[in-house]
Amino acid sequence: MRDRQLEVDAVYTMKDPDKAKAVIEKYGIDYIYIGPFEEEAYGDTLARDALCALGEICYELGEVCIVAL
Repeated sequence: MRDRQLEVDAVYTMKDPDKAKAVIEKYGIDYIYIGPFEEEAYGDTLARDALCALGEICYELGEVCIVAL
């Protein structure tokens, strides 16, 4: 369980974009959800702009953003 959390953290913080992309491919992730929970959990380390740049924003309202990869 801890390894998976580290992988999720790698995606949302994008400290290593290559690792984030590897995790996305590994799990076949089609969408990334960014909302109040992610904002609170990751704070200043949340890579919102980098995540949004990975694909197309298919929904955005207030703090919620969904990116289609």
